[in-house]
Amino acid sequence: MKVKTTDGVLTRDILEWHVPEEVLAVLLKDRSTGRNLIWATDDYARRGAGFGAEDQITVAQLTSKKDPVIRPRVDKNAEEQRQRSVKRAEVFTPSWICNKQNNLVEFAEIISWNIWQMDGIKYVVPMSCKPKVTKETLLDGTVETHIEECPGCSKKGNRQHFGTYCKVMYWNAGKPVEFRAIAESGGGHGK
Repeated sequence: MKVKTTDGVLTRDILEWHVPEEVLAVLLKDRSTGRNLIWATDDYARRGAGFGAEDQITVAQLTSKKDPVIRPRVDKNAEEQRQRSVKRAEVFTPSWICNKQNNLVEFAEIISWNIWQMDGIKYVVPMSCKPKVTKETLLDGTVETHIEECPGCSKKGNRQHFGTYCKVMYWNAGKPVEFRAIAESGGGHGK
């Protein structure tokens, strides 16, 4: 993205609008769930349906020139930037990806394995960890609802969560693995 100042007015060349839609579709794919990444915040809910915290992000939402969702940090006030890093599930993007624009179509599949959303404490997809609810019909026809709290959440740890554990590509083995396995083994460096 290029930011230009003309008489105190900021203008931009937003690169998201120049990336082919099929590439954006691959980059939005959440490899842990098979669906798209989610907003993971209600900050966009004022935009209407499809912008809630648990809604999947679509290509059309990102490429709208009329009402752009993607805003550079220069447009955000300092409080917004601090809150983003404190209270939200982040999308993790290694810095080398941000600096490379060449051959994006060719590398979209590889890059998509290097972008993921994660609750950094639980190692699960944001908002996927919820109590298990089961219903049982009794002999008299009444229905009992049973709610089982997540053992991981009740212990405040990163094990035994009901949520979907995040998967990343373990390039040394050439296969996806749960991120928590890499984290618990010390990051997998040299192992």
